[in-house]
Amino acid sequence: MMPDLSPASDATASAAPAPPPSSKGLAPADDVPLLQHVLKQKARLGSTAAPVGVWAGAAALVFAVGAMCVAALFTALVTRSSAPPAASASATASAPEPPPPSEPAPEASAPPLPKSQLEKARAGDVQAIAEIEKKPAAERSVEESVALMMGNVAAERKELAEMGKALAGKEPDKEQIDRLQKASRDSALAADAIHVMATMAGPTGPDLLYEVWTGTPRRTSATELAEALLSNPKIREKASPALLVALDLRAAETCEDSAKVLPRAEENGDRRSLMLVGKMLRKNGCGDTKREDCYPCLRKGDAIKDALKAVRAKAAPRY
Repeated sequence: MMPDLSPASDATASAAPAPPPSSKGLAPADDVPLLQHVLKQKARLGSTAAPVGVWAGAAALVFAVGAMCVAALFTALVTRSSAPPAASASATASAPEPPPPSEPAPEASAPPLPKSQLEKARAGDVQAIAEIEKKPAAERSVEESVALMMGNVAAERKELAEMGKALAGKEPDKEQIDRLQKASRDSALAADAIHVMATMAGPTGPDLLYEVWTGTPRRTSATELAEALLSNPKIREKASPALLVALDLRAAETCEDSAKVLPRAEENGDRRSLMLVGKMLRKNGCGDTKREDCYPCLRKGDAIKDALKAVRAKAAPRY
């Protein structure tokens, strides 16, 4: 029901009619009293009468609240239409969780060898060593790598021992000599190689021992062993006359000892004795000041020169 905007009866009776507006229109200052007058006029809505200003304010409030409700409803509808449909609680509860992504299975590596196989490998068993060698070095365990090294050494020691048995009463061939010389330079195999050299028949063994002893300026356990064995009477019995000259010149401690060897050097010596005879020409190197002659007994005659000429002309055996 629209509010009744007709003036109340008591207001109409007491109010005087307003004067007509000027033909030129109202000035802005004259509009304010007129608007205030209109807003103060009472209007009736049903049985309730109130000023027009109250009814206008109420209408504006209702309009504003309605506009806010419409805007909120519109926003909710837009949000709901854009959101994905939510799964029901029961569906969410019953749906199983997806399994986690499976990681790629690691590449299978060969299992480590059992203890018995490792023991065989360390002892030099060829098949056990071959099983370890099949694996890449990065996949071998520490025990396998160590067993492989020990096994290779053990296998080579077995080969050297078998060579020594095969050479009983025989001279070695070129291939066997090369193998022995190579092993003598390996600290893990030197003792085994030297043992074969010392036990083989003929003068080749003592010659090889002499090379081990004098072939390097360094003192090692191998050179010391070879030197000691060359002083053994049984090995000296197999040595050639030329090697015995070199050994005796090295063993001479006095001028007289060297003088006794010089005739043999002239007769049998070879180039292995060249430096040993040549140092006798020096007239110093002895005494507290190292300025005294070490071979004063040989200054008369040409024994040194004759021996030096003979050994220079005779080549040493080459292996």
